[in-house]
Amino acid sequence: MSALVQFCYTQTNGFRFITELCKMFKEVDLLEQCGDFYKIRTPREDKTIGYLFGFIETRKKELNIQEYGVS
Repeated sequence: MSALVQFCYTQTNGFRFITELCKMFKEVDLLEQCGDFYKIRTPREDKTIGYLFGFIETRKKELNIQEYGVS
């Protein structure tokens, strides 16, 4: 039961984050998902890497993100 709860928690938070990205970008691709690791690709459009770091950092707690990287 605890594995199911953890799975649901991870999926819910992962897709909340993806939904937020969909509001900012025309295209969001989920390349890989393993456990609580998500690899997502978006076109750069007019956003800088710094902008994305700032976006994630300010919403990190709300979206339950513990670690992330942007490249």
